Amino acid sequence: MSKIRLAVIATPRSGNTWLRMLLGRFYNIPTVAVHELTEAVWAGLPEEVVLQIHWRREPEFMARLEREGFRVVTLARHPLDVLISILHVVVYDVESEGWLLSDQGNERSIWAATPRSRTFIDYCRSSRAHALLGVTCDHWGQPGVLSLKYEDLVADPPAVLAAVEDAVGPRRVADLEPILNDLSIGNLRKTTLNNHFWKGKPGLWRELIPAAEAAEIADGLRPVLDRLGYAVDPDPATDAGSADRAWNRYAGEEMGRTIRRNADEYRKQITAVQEAVNRLSADNRTLLGHADMQDGRIRELHDQERVLTGKCEAFLQTQAAHVERLCRQEAALAEAGREVLDARREADRWRAASEAMRSEAERSDAARRRAEDVAAGLTAEVQRFRRLQGFSLRLAERSQRWRDRLPWLFRPAKAVAALLRGRAARA
Repeated sequence: MSKIRLAVIATPRSGNTWLRMLLGRFYNIPTVAVHELTEAVWAGLPEEVVLQIHWRREPEFMARLEREGFRVVTLARHPLDVLISILHVVVYDVESEGWLLSDQGNERSIWAATPRSRTFIDYCRSSRAHALLGVTCDHWGQPGVLSLKYEDLVADPPAVLAAVEDAVGPRRVADLEPILNDLSIGNLRKTTLNNHFWKGKPGLWRELIPAAEAAEIADGLRPVLDRLGYAVDPDPATDAGSADRAWNRYAGEEMGRTIRRNADEYRKQITAVQEAVNRLSADNRTLLGHADMQDGRIRELHDQERVLTGKCEAFLQTQAAHVERLCRQEAALAEAGREVLDARREADRWRAASEAMRSEAERSDAARRRAEDVAAGLTAEVQRFRRLQGFSLRLAERSQRWRDRLPWLFRPAKAVAALLRGRAARA
C-alpha cells in the first residue's frame, strides 16, 4: 500500500476544513491544519497525513511539497459565496488574521458590515480579497493538482470521493454513510464554538446580494470568475429589502444560536466552577483541620528543636574541648617526635664513634701483638740486638712516640726497654 500524503490548498471558506475531514476519514489517516509551514511543522508531520493550508503557488513552497511527497488537492467555490462566508465568520473567528499571514491586509474593516454595504463591496474588490481568492486560482487546473468544486461535493459527496479514489488510491473504509452522516454540516456545527460551519449552501449569495451590487463585485472579480468558471447570475427577485431581511434573518438566527450556545456553555462553566468552589471549600475545611493538627505538631517539633539545639550546643562545646586537648597532644607528640629525631641523630653519631674506636682498638691489638713478638725476638737474640744498638735506640724512640700516643698500650714495654738498656750497658 502506497503512502498517502495530501495537501488541501485552497481559498479560506471554500470548504477546506470539511474536505480535509472527509479525506482523513476516507483514508483513515490523521489531518493537520496550519497557517504556516515552519521547519518544526514540517518535521512534526505524520508519515501519512491530510494537510490543510491557505498558501499561494510559490516555487519554493511547491518544490518542498514535492520533496515531502504531497499530492495537492484544491477546492473551488463560487467567489461570492466565499466572500459572504468570510463576512459571516470574521465576527466570531479571529483566526482570519492568520490567512496568508495577513498578506494584503485583514478583515477588520468588514466586522458588522452587511452584504449590500459599501464597506463590504469595497472589500470584495480589494487586494486582500484578490489575495485570498488567488489561492485556489493559483492551483486550479495545474499539472498534478486534483481540482474539485465545492458545489459538486455538496451535491454528491460519494461521486467526488470516487474521483479522489481514482486519482489518489483506493479508500480505506468500507461504508461511506457513517462518515457522511458524522461530517454533515448540522453535526459539524455542534462541534465548534466559533461558528466555523454556517450554512454550507451553494448559491446563498443570490439571496443576499441584489443585482446591482453583484454586478459591481463581479466587475472587480472578473479574472477570478473566469479562471474558476463561475458566472454571476443574481436572483431577479432579490432586492435591497429582501436581501437585508435575509441577512438579518440568517445573521440574527446565527447570533441567537451563538448567544444561546454561549449562555449554555457559560452556565456549564459556572456550574463547573461552583462545583470546583464547593470542592475547594470542602478541601479547605479539611486542610484547616489538618493545619490545626500540624500547628500542634509544629509546636512539638519546635520544642524538640530547642532540646536538640541545647544538646547540640553542649556536644559542640565538649567536642571543642576535646579538639583543644587533641591539639595540645598533637603539639606534644610533635615535640616528642623532634626529640626522638635528635636522639636518633645522636645515636647515629655515637654509633659512628664506636665504630671508629673499635677500628682503633683492633689496630692497637695488632700493634701490641707485634710489640710482644718483637720483645720475644729481642730476648732470644740479645747478641744481635747488641750489634743493632743503634736500631734499638731508634726503636726505643719510636716506642716512645707510640707510648706518648697510647700509654696504656706500652706499659709492659717499659720493663722490656729498661731490661734492654741494662743489658746494653753491661755489654
